[in-house]
Amino acid sequence: MLVLLVFAALIGGAVGFALGLLQGWLAALLAAQAGAACAVGLVILLGMRR
Repeated sequence: MLVLLVFAALIGGAVGFALGLLQGWLAALLAAQAGAACAVGLVILLGMRR
């Protein structure tokens, strides 16, 4: 489960960073952090349903 959370954070952070990079570096960093948090939260919510 921990490995899945780490990969979700990496993928969510990468997607957020790529989308936020158009607005500037600070927006990219904030979007990466938000993307990682959303991805980890989604994995946790889906994992609790099982």
